[in-house]
Amino acid sequence: MYMCVCMCMYPCLFILNLMIVIKQWCVHDIKIAAWLLNPEKVPETLADVKQIFPLDQVTDPGDACKVSSKISSLENLENFYSVIKDQLKEQNLFSLFINVEVKLIPVLSVMELRGIKVNKNTFLEEKKILQERIQQVEKEAYKVAGRKFSINSHPQLRQVLFDELKLDSKLQKITLTTVNNLKSTCEAVLEALKDYHPLPQLILEYRHLVKVKSTYVDGLITHIQNGLLCTTWDQTAAVTGRLSSANPNLQAIPKLPVCLTKSENQSGTAKRPEQKVLRIRDPFISQEGWSLLAADFQQIELRILAHFCHDEKLINAFRGPNHSDIFIQLTSLWLKKPLEYITSVEREKTKRVVYSVMYGVGKVRLASYLSIPENEAGTVIENFLNRFPGIKQFTKKCITECKKTGYVCSLLKRRRVLPHLNSMNHVLQMQAERQAINFLIQGSAADICKSAMVEVENEIAAHTNLHARLLVQLHDELLWEVPDIELEATKCLVKKVMEDTGRLLNQQVILEVPITVSLSVGKTWGGMTSLPP
Repeated sequence: MYMCVCMCMYPCLFILNLMIVIKQWCVHDIKIAAWLLNPEKVPETLADVKQIFPLDQVTDPGDACKVSSKISSLENLENFYSVIKDQLKEQNLFSLFINVEVKLIPVLSVMELRGIKVNKNTFLEEKKILQERIQQVEKEAYKVAGRKFSINSHPQLRQVLFDELKLDSKLQKITLTTVNNLKSTCEAVLEALKDYHPLPQLILEYRHLVKVKSTYVDGLITHIQNGLLCTTWDQTAAVTGRLSSANPNLQAIPKLPVCLTKSENQSGTAKRPEQKVLRIRDPFISQEGWSLLAADFQQIELRILAHFCHDEKLINAFRGPNHSDIFIQLTSLWLKKPLEYITSVEREKTKRVVYSVMYGVGKVRLASYLSIPENEAGTVIENFLNRFPGIKQFTKKCITECKKTGYVCSLLKRRRVLPHLNSMNHVLQMQAERQAINFLIQGSAADICKSAMVEVENEIAAHTNLHARLLVQLHDELLWEVPDIELEATKCLVKKVMEDTGRLLNQQVILEVPITVSLSVGKTWGGMTSLPP
């Protein structure tokens, strides 16, 4: 997995004691170092590294030499690293490399070996339930369509929806496929048609259930070995610095339950709908005598936005005594309504608007999110920005500065070069502007989350009486397995370290808003119970 310049006296990768590993390993990975210098282009071979950082004294190892292959010349490797190290220092990236990325390598390595315990029988039960519901949805779809057809066939579905049921007449404009310009049966079209006939909603449900079953049940079952699921963690997969998980992707497993509604019995007689909730994370369990402990950074990206934009109203919302639900606070400020009168619909609308504004998705996407006309969505965005003027000023300032320098930097100086910021092509320029804001916020969140992994593990290692095991990272959330008798001490330690932004940011930055962490505990990942603040 790693291209290493030096390692510790413990060459064996099967050491499971994280406390020992963290103290002993020192891995300076050329691939990670080169990625920090250019996150858009990750070298996969030593030849790739030479192409990016040419050295006359280094012999070309050949295209066939993969990062994971045996390296014939440690001297060449050291020469490569010397040049890259100098460039990291020149671009103010060496501190990030040494204090975060390098220290994260042994943590991730042990996480890969450790895995997370699963109950295969629970997976099989979920598979059976999903298959039964999928078959029922098929029958219901045939019934409302008036005949059998292949749900997975776009031509057959197109014929039923548009040629036979004439549902395309319900829309002023219908999306066409990129190939052959045929009427699309994509999710957006089905969403637009679901109020006019029951078939589109059934197709949407069918596709969702098939995806859940194939990806999160069947797909995960194939990776179970000895009652464990082990994933591969990649530090260099995302330009923003976020970690990624693959084979299988544990970060993609949905947190929200899948609701299954059974609307009729086997005889077809209508009866009161039956609902069953399926929690896809339920098969993930702790070992006997242990519990799972999850720690989640609350609205970390929005807090980072508040720090950068210096908007007084937004900052005060986070500093206030009642900031546990920031979106209710923002809804109250935006709509000028008392907190107790804010509805869940208004809160959700505010949340959609906030993230649309934050990442510049525009009025078209927001209109789709809120199911409102585009001009109304534009008015919503304008009104929100008028209420929080610091956000608009921040985005303008950020883009202006990036156009001057050609790059954008996160809190810990992680950087991304954006050459299209000054492009004459308006589409490319607008895309680069969105990427600048996205990188600044998500890159900073990645800095904090990665640093939290390192700092908490170091703190646990320093407490020889604690034996918590880090299992999974889900961007803003970390999941440990903790002995029950150590749960109280561990949760206090985790919360203290993760909310210490000075420590996480290496005392380089003082955030204008507090970072808060919520904790939850359970015997299964799907059945976690939130702990009081």
